[in-house]
Amino acid sequence: MSKGGEFGGKDQDFYEDAAVFVEKLRIKQNKPKSKKRKSLEEEVQPGKRPFLGVDITQKTWCMIGSVPTKGKDALGRTIINSRF
Repeated sequence: MSKGGEFGGKDQDFYEDAAVFVEKLRIKQNKPKSKKRKSLEEEVQPGKRPFLGVDITQKTWCMIGSVPTKGKDALGRTIINSRF
């Protein structure tokens, strides 16, 4: 719980269990799936985690001469764009 931010707890053991719990709670409350959740489920491949965005606090590789800029995709996930 002390880990904060968008990617604060992603490496914790309970992360996936918490995601399953939240999904079961949504079903129990008869709430519909969000547009973002439907899109993530369409993208994800069996046995793999969905892409939730880029953690910009981590180091990343860039091409020589490119300028990395932070942006958002259609689902609101953080991505890195490169300009030359």
